[in-house]
Amino acid sequence: MERKNNKLNSKTQEKRQVLISLSIEARALREEKKHTANTIEEAAFWESRTINYMLLRFFYGGGRFQTFKEWKTDGAVIKKGAKAIVIWGQPKKGTPKDIDDTNLSEEEKELKKYEFFPLCYLFSEKDVVFPSAKEKEVKEENTPDKEKGIPAEIDNELINTL
Repeated sequence: MERKNNKLNSKTQEKRQVLISLSIEARALREEKKHTANTIEEAAFWESRTINYMLLRFFYGGGRFQTFKEWKTDGAVIKKGAKAIVIWGQPKKGTPKDIDDTNLSEEEKELKKYEFFPLCYLFSEKDVVFPSAKEKEVKEENTPDKEKGIPAEIDNELINTL
């Protein structure tokens, strides 16, 4: 059995870089909201929000997001061609290596912090269909009235006269 290559491929690296830049913006937005809060409670609220919360609510438009497996468990089917959004996953066990290295610049230290977190792929509720709803749509499309183009009232009158 082959062992997986631990090096990230280029697409994953690109997604990670985009997510890092979005995370920096999300952190700045959270700080702005915290500093412009009118009450201490509101400031505490914004202080307690995670980067993923800020990403999902302000950068990805809110709504309900779940992993592929969670949608499958709920009985949903992902629409063909749907693209997952990327957020930070649960941190890997252990501690980030070389984060306190004195030879690293502040920017490099910040990037090292993000290497500790894997990527998590989520699908929006707009990207899924529930089979029962899909079957219902198909049944409605294939009703005899719609196939013949005969309004239901006329069809019922014909049945009653026979």
